[in-house]
Amino acid sequence: METDCSALVRVCCAFAGILGLPEGFRTGNMPGNLSKTGAFTELTGAKYQEQSTYLGRGDILVTKTNGHTVVVLSNGSKYEGTVYPKEYALGERVLKYGCEGGDVKILQEELLKLGFDLGKWGCDGDFGDCTELALKEFQKKANIDVDGECGPQTLAALRDALSALEDVKPTGKTVLISGGNCYIRTAPNTTGKILGVAHNGDKLPYGGETSDGGWLMIEHDGQNAWVSSKYGKLID
Repeated sequence: METDCSALVRVCCAFAGILGLPEGFRTGNMPGNLSKTGAFTELTGAKYQEQSTYLGRGDILVTKTNGHTVVVLSNGSKYEGTVYPKEYALGERVLKYGCEGGDVKILQEELLKLGFDLGKWGCDGDFGDCTELALKEFQKKANIDVDGECGPQTLAALRDALSALEDVKPTGKTVLISGGNCYIRTAPNTTGKILGVAHNGDKLPYGGETSDGGWLMIEHDGQNAWVSSKYGKLID
């Protein structure tokens, strides 16, 4: 397959026309960083990585060692058209470190809703260190195998935990908002989704749980939610 050396030099040195690249971008970390731009789909297997006949115009073939990059300028003889990544529903595959996709994002959203911290990355669809740590914390709390992977056992435990979270259990106690107005969130941290605003002086039904960080569970619009103890206090 034909390649143009001058074009190759321009792409490798300046990465012209490719947006969203981080500082320190180089050939050695090119596969992962190109994938993160959202403009490229990683094609795996010998069919794509050890021959050129299935590659198409615009593909960039990169090895894992520095200095080996090929920019494809014409479609190969067996080019099959644009290849799109498979979209999985949560539960269709075991999720573990390195997985990406919409199912990973849903898993992250559920962990956040249950109050587990995903760091500054939040629900980005990328199963990284923070997601693995959060999942292990959940598994430990659920008293199931702690392997950092979301398979059938973990998924069932997640479903049970979410169902319990949605079942409002009146306690007869009240949370008084006394530190000023504050957000009502889906999780006991500032990364939880905002459901509304609690105003100074409001009295809200206590949901029966206080998080390790001091957040108080309350009832809000028929579901369990959270307010920070910086603004609320538990009263009889």
